[in-house]
Amino acid sequence: MLKHFSLLTALSLAAFVVFSLRDSQREWKRLQRVAYQALLTQATAELGKTRDEAERKDLARRVQTLQARKQAPQIKQIILPDGEEADRCLTCHVELEGEGDWHDRTEEGRTFEEVGCVFCHGGNGAATTKEAAHEGLGEKAVHGKMRPHYVGAKKCRECHPEEYASWTRPNARMWQTFDRLKAEERLDPGCLKCHATGLDRGGYDPSLPATAVLREFEDAKAGKQYSVLNRDFQGVWCEACHGPGSEYVRIFESGGDAREAREQGGLDLPSPSTCVHCHTEAWSPDFSYDKYWADRCLHKVDWWRKETW
Repeated sequence: MLKHFSLLTALSLAAFVVFSLRDSQREWKRLQRVAYQALLTQATAELGKTRDEAERKDLARRVQTLQARKQAPQIKQIILPDGEEADRCLTCHVELEGEGDWHDRTEEGRTFEEVGCVFCHGGNGAATTKEAAHEGLGEKAVHGKMRPHYVGAKKCRECHPEEYASWTRPNARMWQTFDRLKAEERLDPGCLKCHATGLDRGGYDPSLPATAVLREFEDAKAGKQYSVLNRDFQGVWCEACHGPGSEYVRIFESGGDAREAREQGGLDLPSPSTCVHCHTEAWSPDFSYDKYWADRCLHKVDWWRKETW
């Protein structure tokens, strides 16, 4: 009996040691320690150079804090406002803690707490391994190409006036989907994800008045400026199906070929898989891709098949 107990104890201890060793060697813990060591080296060097007493006290406290954090790595995450996603980029990129003020310089004045990191920079914010977290990122994910943002259908209209006119005809249903919502549904993210365009991604914002200006453009062809308002994202518009258009617009307006802009700018060409994000069996049991496409969605001009493109 004693032998069995001793053996069980030994096996349990061995399993605990193996688990502890594996846990301590997790990639994110190693990367976090490396990042804290770099900050610690920098702070220690600054402490050795400065003669200002107040600054020395601040640096000494920072050194002490960094030493403690290096010894006890932990997952750092931001739970985004909708409560559905967690952004854990700061687990490894600890040097960005406290850098939220940089985002005051962006067009929207966003902060980490509002949108996290991957909203603009891409990647997988829920991952804790480098390979998974950086999936799909380019070499310059921070100061290089950012994720496209929503520009609004009025911007699309500059080059696609016939498509815009066809989409906004009085008997068209897609752009009027927001109008069919009840008052309380117009504040419900679950409804707005499909009855508005670009929710929480630079498009429709239910916290702002309908007349709030979200974008301003100059139409070179028409020779006049115009504003894209919050209400311009109410309903299903171009970017709801084709994806955010800022990169597409940038490439095209900087002299790129239209096909190049479409392929490199991330423009989506809708398919049945696009539609079923919203037309689920629960909410749209009678959905038929062919019928809906012909009756509600097909543009007056099937523009991406035009020979000029």
